[in-house]
Amino acid sequence: MAVSTRLSLEDAIVVLEAKFVDNGFENAPPGLVALLKTTQSDAIGRAGRSKLYRRLYGILWHGGKVGAGYFEGNQPTYVYPSALKDVVRARFPEELDTVPKPDPEGNTVYTVTYQDLYQAKWPAIKGAPVRGQAID
Repeated sequence: MAVSTRLSLEDAIVVLEAKFVDNGFENAPPGLVALLKTTQSDAIGRAGRSKLYRRLYGILWHGGKVGAGYFEGNQPTYVYPSALKDVVRARFPEELDTVPKPDPEGNTVYTVTYQDLYQAKWPAIKGAPVRGQAID
């Protein structure tokens, strides 16, 4: 397994946005980007990353049942795209392992796609247009 290169938060977000474009979307969902940039937490390091991943999980699973029917059990274990994980690592860089842990495997795991992330119901951003709404 390769050692992940540490990016600044800004650079990691640029890479994430490019991945959305590479996957056929106009941009990354503004609500997702805002959540990744502004998640407030007194926690740092592992605790901060854990809190942000729990927030992402809640939005994807409880807000839209992303992956329902593609795994066994009541709730999935999500594996996020590497570009998203790099943003989370850049947001809370303390206490990072030198070599990232491998993604979990098994019949309770669901691999989150860029389409899943794009279609999720992200929190509204004050002053930002809602997806599908014309910009003046």
